[in-house]
Amino acid sequence: MRKISFYLSLFSLCFFGTITSWATPVQWSSSLGGNDHYYEIIRDNTLDWSHARDAAAASAYNGWEGHLATITSQNELYFLSSSSFLGDSVSLYGDLIWLGGYQTEDVTWDYSNQQYQVNSGEKTAFQNYYNGSGTLDNYWLAAKSDWHWITGEDWSSFNLWDTYVPRNGASTGLVGPQVFEDFLSMRRDWWNLSVDDSAGNASATGRAVRAYIIEYEAPQPVPEPTTLLLSGIGLLMAGVCLRKRKARC
Repeated sequence: MRKISFYLSLFSLCFFGTITSWATPVQWSSSLGGNDHYYEIIRDNTLDWSHARDAAAASAYNGWEGHLATITSQNELYFLSSSSFLGDSVSLYGDLIWLGGYQTEDVTWDYSNQQYQVNSGEKTAFQNYYNGSGTLDNYWLAAKSDWHWITGEDWSSFNLWDTYVPRNGASTGLVGPQVFEDFLSMRRDWWNLSVDDSAGNASATGRAVRAYIIEYEAPQPVPEPTTLLLSGIGLLMAGVCLRKRKARC
């Protein structure tokens, strides 16, 4: 009996260590300066950025649709990076947490060589730096450009790169460009918080795992038929009055 209990415990540890989430999404209340959206962190070591994006988009809570979390204020970043939201395991191991930001690249798949062909501002900036016609600052500037939120919200309303620096995996020595680090991630360990660009298939290090944050927000209200009808009548009457005025002239 003890053996059975031991193996059941071991199975549960392995399974829930792969995919775990809070029992209930957490609301960032407007009474605390929030937006009243709900957020949920899910640890799933199997998902790259694209699959995490799709999983978040397929989620719903109380009729609210989900998406990978977007960060549009410093307070929202504080909330999502707090240990009270992330939990101790993230604070301890620095899990790789996917967020809803991405960088636009001109990327095509070369079937003959079975590899990606990238024509990006980052690649051009690196080549210019390498051949002496450009500067390192231009390369870092290119790494900060063309970032977007998956919801279409304005990236510049709160620019994460004012504080954090995307480097495409390259050190300051710039051994070489990693032009595929085009997806937003966050880590919170014992010492600090980092928001960074990552490759879409990046893995967490050590005992850390991949995770992603779902943001649930209320759907936009759709005008009722009566409201639309009244609006239409108002526009029609305005048009009739305008014609009468012209006729008098």
